[in-house]
Amino acid sequence: MTINKSRKINPNRKRIVIDLEGNWHIYQSYVEEGYEILGTVMRSNEEPGALAKNKKTGEYFQLNEGKKTYLLQRKVISALKSQGFFE
Repeated sequence: MTINKSRKINPNRKRIVIDLEGNWHIYQSYVEEGYEILGTVMRSNEEPGALAKNKKTGEYFQLNEGKKTYLLQRKVISALKSQGFFE
């Protein structure tokens, strides 16, 4: 008898890795109007992309050539703080 100990990962526990010097052009060839590109972002086991900040709302998104993914804001802010972004 085999016991399967795999469990589903809570999406809130997934890690976000940000590279402020990352080559975001690989994932997004242009800067959308109203957005500022900060670098690259990688979510656990997900496709990497360009990290963008909406200039009007201050919200962070992942951009991938026409696809915009809303990111968990607290995780992005925590990752940026760990790199001294807000200092």
